Amino acid sequence: MPLSSTRLTLATLQHRLLTVVKHRLYNGEFTERSLSRQIGVSQPHMHNVLKGVRGFSTDFGDALLAGLDFSLIDLIETHELDRALEQRRKMGFHTRMVPVLRGRLGPHAPFPSWEDVIEWFPLPRTSFENSGRLVMVEVGEDAELGPAFHRVQFALLSRDEPCRIALNGRHWYAIQWGGAGLIRQLRKENQRLVVLGQSTLTGHNGPTHMELQDSAHLRVVRAQVVWAGRDPRIIPSLNRWT
Repeated sequence: MPLSSTRLTLATLQHRLLTVVKHRLYNGEFTERSLSRQIGVSQPHMHNVLKGVRGFSTDFGDALLAGLDFSLIDLIETHELDRALEQRRKMGFHTRMVPVLRGRLGPHAPFPSWEDVIEWFPLPRTSFENSGRLVMVEVGEDAELGPAFHRVQFALLSRDEPCRIALNGRHWYAIQWGGAGLIRQLRKENQRLVVLGQSTLTGHNGPTHMELQDSAHLRVVRAQVVWAGRDPRIIPSLNRWT
């Protein structure tokens, strides 16, 4: 979700970075040779980049920023930041930004990392105001899900511990089993976690029982599914969540 209606591109930021470098070279703050030595590149390469003969990588750009004691924020104009922050403030009254994870839930994929975020997606606050730590993740093919998840492409998960501890047989949960991420219905029987309708995990029909220590429960039950459906990023209306 863009912060501003005016698109700020990487090419623009690269151009501004080179403009800053050239200005400081012109003012005699350093030379091409000293700057090249400082960031660990050859002087001919530096010269070609500054002349526009060659482009530069993100590593080169980060090294330039470090050499100038700059950050990307310093390359953004004040009016651009003001407009973007005002737009984000207005949007924040009605929506909340939820991370979309890389990877997918399914028996043939590793459980997605909570930290591996590929983008952020806006959700209406009123629809999920009682949910805390939310993430969105793609749902892969899984024969065990059956008609309940027919044509489902994405799931919205709550990582809140209370809903993961107090299991409800009517809800669905994202569990980590053998490294994979699966969506299943569960119930708790004393120190056993019962996975309902799970045939592929054991090779036969019927629920699977997992003996649990108190500390193991949350390592297996990673999240509760609070919504599942088609890819929400290609559906224009937020009314689909209500």
